[in-house]
Amino acid sequence: MTLYGFHTGFLLSPKVTGAFCRGAKAPLRHISSYLENGLPDDATAVAMYGILRGAGQLYREAERRNLDFYYLDHGYFARSDHWLNWFNRSPSWFRVTKNGHSINKLTAGNDDRFRRHFEKHYPLRPWRGGKGEAIVILPPTPAIRWFFDCDDWGRQIVDQIRRFTDLPIVWREKPNAKNIDDTGNPDGTFSTPTPPAVDRLEISKASLQADLDKAAMVVCYNSNVAIEAVQQGIPVYCEEQCAAFPIRFSLESLSDPASLEREPDRWNWLTHLANNQFSMSELKSGYAFRHLSQR
Repeated sequence: MTLYGFHTGFLLSPKVTGAFCRGAKAPLRHISSYLENGLPDDATAVAMYGILRGAGQLYREAERRNLDFYYLDHGYFARSDHWLNWFNRSPSWFRVTKNGHSINKLTAGNDDRFRRHFEKHYPLRPWRGGKGEAIVILPPTPAIRWFFDCDDWGRQIVDQIRRFTDLPIVWREKPNAKNIDDTGNPDGTFSTPTPPAVDRLEISKASLQADLDKAAMVVCYNSNVAIEAVQQGIPVYCEEQCAAFPIRFSLESLSDPASLEREPDRWNWLTHLANNQFSMSELKSGYAFRHLSQR
């Protein structure tokens, strides 16, 4: 296998992709070399961080050509951009997914890693079983809408929810999400909430935790907030691009309260996530690459 890594030169992309390529003993190039000249003739695998600024085109070409690709991004929990507030030490954690955007199928492994690094900060709270005052919707960001072609997801999901419950809906968009142009580059503007015009739907003005505290179910496209929700005992509906997909509930369960009371195997799922995110030292050492290459 001949692996090439490509970075965008923006924020974490050079550092994280570079660490992974160092561990994989693979060359690292700027994304402009791919956009201008295409992939090297001998490339059989690629690595990239995120989906913006050309990385999304690389991801899509790898899928189209059936090449292995290693997708890097913020971790599932203890995210690289805010986890130091909790742990107060380094290194940061990043997810690496082979041939996908997130690990949406359960993988084998023990719970040693979760116990050692994350259990203290992600204790499982009692299962709430759908008890709550509202449905909290986290729609896809402009970047996700562009990449996965899901512009109409919000309207469709509200229509489906209304078939099964008349609970109030809280619409919570990611703060400061950037708008994206047709080539996957930020256009310099920020997204504003655009929920469907339906009764009993309000745009959130509260904190994330306040919204979770009253949620009977969290409904999202692929937000990592789904992980916090499940950890806090809240049923989640999500799409297959989300890490919570293996334990998601159906929207139909909103009309069947007893089904929401059945707790999924949250422990096994959290340990599976822990086994699929990696520290900087594990990227640099090649551990992450070796771990994923066995699949």
